[in-house]
Amino acid sequence: MTVKIQTATPKRYAGEITGPAGFFRQAEWHLRPEGVPDIQNVLNLINQAKKLEPTNRFPSIHALKEHTTKECMRRGKPLA
Repeated sequence: MTVKIQTATPKRYAGEITGPAGFFRQAEWHLRPEGVPDIQNVLNLINQAKKLEPTNRFPSIHALKEHTTKECMRRGKPLA
């Protein structure tokens, strides 16, 4: 069974039942994103971030934003 969910952003999700409900347990489910990710939504989330757990690839929020912006430009998606 699939249920379509519309959020406040243009991103859509489909809820899928992964395990049926039983007499003593609830059904198991997960949300699966549909369609192409909205890069502006990603950048907005990064801009709102106050802290990032550093990794080798992204030691800071600035590094993550720079990577995302470059990736966006590489794919030919203009920033709003």
